[in-house]
Amino acid sequence: MSAKTKSNHSRSNLADFSRIFKTRWASLGVIGLLWIAFILLFLPIIESSLAPLFRQIGLIFIIISIVFGFYFAYLVIMWIARKLPNSEFGIWLHRIIATFLFFTGALFAFAFASSAAMAFASMLSSSGAPVYSFGSFVALIVAFCIGIALFAGYMEFLFERKAGILIFTGKQRF
Repeated sequence: MSAKTKSNHSRSNLADFSRIFKTRWASLGVIGLLWIAFILLFLPIIESSLAPLFRQIGLIFIIISIVFGFYFAYLVIMWIARKLPNSEFGIWLHRIIATFLFFTGALFAFAFASSAAMAFASMLSSSGAPVYSFGSFVALIVAFCIGIALFAGYMEFLFERKAGILIFTGKQRF
């Protein structure tokens, strides 16, 4: 084998390896669905069978769910912001949609968190209930709703910048 084909072959393997980290919407949706399926189907089984060990590592699943919730909210808001037109109507549509998303995200986060807190309180009274799997699912949904509300603020910023409300003057260090 010549040196030229060997180097091309190793570059091909490196390109295949780096392609793993380049994700698309479809693969991120699959990752999200797999995480939800894991939380709902497999995590309660693992939690009930390995309860003493799970008390020590259960918080890790809640943290991962929070990160996924915020990340998927970011992806949804950026997708919506890209789909809006750049006309005058599109600029005002940024504000309208941002306001709607902020209030619905905050409302759903509050409603889901309060109802989940009541369910969590009743769940603690019963022994052997899958606490961390339920907490992970609640954390995923509440983080997604709060993320929608927070990133809607970014859409409001886009409106203000494109509409000329925010004007940056003077020396700036960016």
